Amino acid sequence: MTEESDAPTVPPRNRGSSIGHVIDVLRHQQIRVYSGLERDVAMVLVTSPGVVRVEEQVRFSYLDEDGLKRTHIFDFVVTLADGRRSAIAVKYVRDVEKTGLRQVIALCARQTLARCAHDPRNVPFADEFRIMTERHVDGITVGNARLVLACARIADQEGQEAVSQWLQSAPEHFRIGEACAAIGPELRGYHAAVALVPSGAVVIPSGHRIDPDLEVRNGLSRAR
Repeated sequence: MTEESDAPTVPPRNRGSSIGHVIDVLRHQQIRVYSGLERDVAMVLVTSPGVVRVEEQVRFSYLDEDGLKRTHIFDFVVTLADGRRSAIAVKYVRDVEKTGLRQVIALCARQTLARCAHDPRNVPFADEFRIMTERHVDGITVGNARLVLACARIADQEGQEAVSQWLQSAPEHFRIGEACAAIGPELRGYHAAVALVPSGAVVIPSGHRIDPDLEVRNGLSRAR
């Protein structure tokens, strides 16, 4: 069952904004997005290895340069497998400087550090603060994320387990289509292998579009 987003509803913020959802089939949740760019970033985040949780529209209180209390809404806060948290603001390149976003993010980061230095018992809002633009989510990266989600949506747990077992003795590098050998001659093995990308079992080389002939790295190879 997919959990509905419990993020606060935020009105669309600029021209071209829209309200929609990305279905994170890996964690059975839906993520509310407010623009095409946020949708693309969300898909890339939920399919990235090492990501445990993605929260959207997370509020953070800080003091501006005049000492006035302000609230910034981070588009996403990502929790990684090692426990680190990354607060992410999503904005088109052309809007980053004119909105003063870079200065706001810097204030949030400094004040988070100061709060923890003042009292080490404080749990930091995030360990890093980032701005993501369309330069971080090119067509190949987004296309790969969309394919990974589509393959994960098939929910072939048995197929994924079979491919994982095959990877234990497979070469360190292989063509992803060769995963069909784990199950049979059909595309089932290929789809299962693609669905394993977020787990780190199958590592896609940066800047390459996923297809059956693509050479990938075996994250479960015993040769590593």
